[in-house]
Amino acid sequence: MATHVKTFQIPTEPDDDFPGQGLFPCQACSRHFIDEQALDKHIRSKAHKKRLRELKEPAYTHAEAEAAGGLGNFIPPKRRKTSNMEVS
Repeated sequence: MATHVKTFQIPTEPDDDFPGQGLFPCQACSRHFIDEQALDKHIRSKAHKKRLRELKEPAYTHAEAEAAGGLGNFIPPKRRKTSNMEVS
């Protein structure tokens, strides 16, 4: 079994609502698998690795979401000093 999966608490009681009776979960992807072999295959998959990268990124804050929606304060750009250059 993969090392990062062992750090999560694996349910000890079977749950018939999930595949594999809920004994082989992937916490990062919120998926359950029928056996350890299927779980190990999933852990090596591209989809699982992509999900782990997504989880490493911090979530957007409420202020960032409002700014993206057009709410909040407008910060005007700073004026640049320009000089007239003579070209000879």
